[in-house]
Amino acid sequence: MITHLANRSLTVGRFPTPLKVGLVTPLLKHPGLDTSDYKNFRTITNLTTVSKILERLALAWLKPHIISSPNYCPLQLTYHSAHSTETALVKMVDDILGCMDSGSVDISAAFDTVCHQTLVGRLELEFGIHDASLEWVASYLSDRTISVCVSQSPSAAVSIHVGVPQGSVLGPILFTTYIAPIGRLIEQHGMHYHKYADDTQLYTSLTVPAGSSLDLLPRCTSELQHWYWANGLLLNPRKSEMAFFGTKQRLQRLTLPANVTVARSSVTVNGVLKILGVTLDSTLTFDDHVNNVVRSCNYHLRALRHLRPCLSLDVAKTMAASIVGSRLDYCNALFYGVTQSTMNKLQRQTTLHVSPAMLVDVKPTQLTYCVTYIGYQYVSG
Repeated sequence: MITHLANRSLTVGRFPTPLKVGLVTPLLKHPGLDTSDYKNFRTITNLTTVSKILERLALAWLKPHIISSPNYCPLQLTYHSAHSTETALVKMVDDILGCMDSGSVDISAAFDTVCHQTLVGRLELEFGIHDASLEWVASYLSDRTISVCVSQSPSAAVSIHVGVPQGSVLGPILFTTYIAPIGRLIEQHGMHYHKYADDTQLYTSLTVPAGSSLDLLPRCTSELQHWYWANGLLLNPRKSEMAFFGTKQRLQRLTLPANVTVARSSVTVNGVLKILGVTLDSTLTFDDHVNNVVRSCNYHLRALRHLRPCLSLDVAKTMAASIVGSRLDYCNALFYGVTQSTMNKLQRQTTLHVSPAMLVDVKPTQLTYCVTYIGYQYVSG
C-alpha cells in the first residue's frame, strides 16, 4: 500500500493532501525564558509517519542532485554527509588563525518565512529540477495546514502559505537551497564566510589601520539585509555577535571599536564568541571553553551521585561515560596546540574518580580513549 502510494506520488508529481496536515508544538528555546514572548518559542511541526516516509524517498533523489550543483553553497556545512559542527569549527578556527577578525549573524524565524514561489523558481532555474520532480516539490509545499497543540489541546487548523515545516525531512535541504545565493554575495565583498544551517559567520583580516577593513562588514551585512528582505527573510541583530581575534600584543596595538553596525543595528564587540557550542576567546587559547566543559562535567557528575542508588552498575557506567565523555569528545580536534595546563584540566576530568590502576599508559592527548574509564570507581562506590 505505502509502496504503491509512494510510486504514484512521485510519478505524477503530487503530494497527498491528507498528509499535509501538521501539528505544531511550541517549545521554549531555553529554560527560564519569558513564555509571554512568542519569539522565545521554537515551533516544531509533527508530521505523520507516512508523510516522512515519502519525504525520505524524495530526499534520496533530490539531495544528491542539489548538493552536486555548482550553485549550492560549498561552505554550507550542515545537512551534508561527512560534515559536522566539528568540521565547521575546525575550518573556521583555521581560517581565523589566518585572518584574525570575526562576526556572526543570524536569521530570524528563517524556516518559517521561506517564500514557496521563490523556492520553486530557484530549484528550477539554479538547480535544474523540472517536470514531475518540480511539480512534486511544489505540491509538497502548497495547501498545507497546521494546528497548534498546547497542553494536549489542539487549535483549529489554519492554512499556511510560506515556510518549510521545522521537524520535516525535506525542510533542511529546501531551506539551504533557498539561501544558497548568499555565498556568492558575501564573496563579492571579499569577506570569508562559513554557514551552518541559518547561522552565518563572516570574517576577514585586519590591516593597520583597521578602519578600511572594518568597513567591509557593515557594507556586506547591509547588502545581505537587502537580499534577505527581498526573499522574505530578516537578519536578527539581537542574535548577532562580534569579536576580534589575535595575539595579545597585536590586539593591544590596534585601536578597535566597541561597537560594529550589523543590519543597521549596533552590535557590541565581545571578548568571546560562542559558536556551535564552542566558546572562542580573543586569543584562541580555549581556556574559557575548557572551563565551561569542566564546569558542566562536574555539575552532571554531582547530579549522578543522587541517582546512583537507583541505578545498576552497568547503567551508571553508561550514564557517566555518556554525560561526561560526550562533552570531552565534542570538537576536541580544536584542542590541538593548546597549552599543557589547559589540556591537564580536561585530563583531570577523565581521571577524577578513577583508581590509579586504571590510569596505566593514559596520556593527556588520548581524550577519546580516556572516556571509557570515566566513573568506574565513582559509580561503584
